[in-house]
Amino acid sequence: MIFNLTTQNCISQSPFYAISSWDRIVGMIGRDFEQTEFDAMIFEHCNMIHTCFMSISIDVIFVNRSNIVCGLRESLRPWHPFVRCGDAYFTLEVPIGTICGTGTAIGDIVDLQAELSGAVLNKKKNEDFMGAVNAAIPFVAVVSKAA
Repeated sequence: MIFNLTTQNCISQSPFYAISSWDRIVGMIGRDFEQTEFDAMIFEHCNMIHTCFMSISIDVIFVNRSNIVCGLRESLRPWHPFVRCGDAYFTLEVPIGTICGTGTAIGDIVDLQAELSGAVLNKKKNEDFMGAVNAAIPFVAVVSKAA
């Protein structure tokens, strides 16, 4: 699972990690997210992709080594020869509309190997899990007296 820790939204429930040379070369060519078992393709050690020979538009999320979103491309159409983000270490190809639907923005922190328990997933489905108000921790200033 890929989880946006900043927005508390799931980016992908079943990602596919393109590890082999063949998977990295082919990527989403000839594939469609609606007809595959995965809803995101992840390329590690990758800061540039192409969409040549693809038949679908995609959203692209670039993530640096610190798991911070450093670049975004929404609604990227087929036949772009070079799409690059110099700071990226991971590139996520996701279905079109994912960036907007999850509220993902540059600077967000993502967990590329998140595992949420069943109870947490149910809570997330039923309420706003860790919303801004719920996540706030009250701060109490402690003033010490100088001796």
